[in-house]
Amino acid sequence: MVDSGGQSVAKPEILVLVDQKVESGAFQGMPARGTGWRHVLSGWSFTEKSIADSTEPTRIYEYKAVILNWSAANGDSNTGSDTTLNYFQNEAENRKARLLHRKGRLICEYQDAAGILHQGAYDAVFGKGEVQVAKRDLDDDTKLWVGPEVEVWQRYRQHPIVRNLPRTMATHYEDSDRIFNFIQGPLDGAFSYDHREQILWYGWFKWWRKGWIPLLRAKLPKGHPYRRCWLKSDPAVLLVKCQDNGIYVASTMWLALSRSKELVENILKADVDEISKTHRRLKWEKRAEVWILWPIALSVLCLGLWKAAACLGITGQTFAGILNRIGRRVEDFGEIWIAILLLVFYANSIGRRAHGIGLLHCLKVAVCSLPEFFGWSRDLPA
Repeated sequence: MVDSGGQSVAKPEILVLVDQKVESGAFQGMPARGTGWRHVLSGWSFTEKSIADSTEPTRIYEYKAVILNWSAANGDSNTGSDTTLNYFQNEAENRKARLLHRKGRLICEYQDAAGILHQGAYDAVFGKGEVQVAKRDLDDDTKLWVGPEVEVWQRYRQHPIVRNLPRTMATHYEDSDRIFNFIQGPLDGAFSYDHREQILWYGWFKWWRKGWIPLLRAKLPKGHPYRRCWLKSDPAVLLVKCQDNGIYVASTMWLALSRSKELVENILKADVDEISKTHRRLKWEKRAEVWILWPIALSVLCLGLWKAAACLGITGQTFAGILNRIGRRVEDFGEIWIAILLLVFYANSIGRRAHGIGLLHCLKVAVCSLPEFFGWSRDLPA
């Protein structure tokens, strides 16, 4: 890089994609939404850039890490976020591939629109359906969807990114940080402003595909309705995936304005090769669990049911009669077809369960997807 005086300048290591600059008023020249990255990236060489303001192509692969500021890709035309969203939807595919091939990191803060997490933004950045956000109903109490604390996912406590972090982390937001620079008047009523001191996480991911590892989850208060949903997985707020030679980091967190310096530094400093090695080990552990431990557990369960039947006085003749009746039904359909269908169901439910997805949640999704698997329309009556 060359500065205005013609002198050679070292290129920054980190690119932070932000909203377009405010054109007039007291905050002219500042990004439409506050950033706060100067607090957590002190000591790092970084630059903030708005794609909407830029007259040159945005080559994200020229940096070691690319950070997407909160709601910078939510499609808002007033802040230039629509340009950033369009960039990731239509222009960034090959540039992302080059970034990751060079062991780069693509990091995303929470993306919302009108106080609701923006699924389209995460699809554009990481790929359609890679992660799915939980969306609040408009009638929900907004306080249920934000929180000041997160906790490390205990099963993945030795992951390089969270290994030396405290078990629980809290926001350290300071009111000196400006949130909305493009709003000249009072900020009361704006969701992020009203809850600014309580936001470390802003909603959560409800589902993610294989390959993603959940490292942090929202610390929900006692009595929170989601804690009673035993058919759902824990509320993940930070997911990591190895992609090519680099890593994706998807979050529903305020990383900069919450002053989460230690977490951000871990994301940037953790060795990509070590992360990849950890993910490979976790993948093989999952395979062993699915194709060795679970079949053994199911076999033991069946044996236990047989023994329990004997203890309850169900005679062998009675039990044999039950099996014969089942067997006749199976024979009518075909034993091989039954075995194939059960194996396919197992492979597409337990076998495809991503790290951190609850077993009951996984089975629920698998059962609900059966009509589509068989080519039946869900609109048809049962």
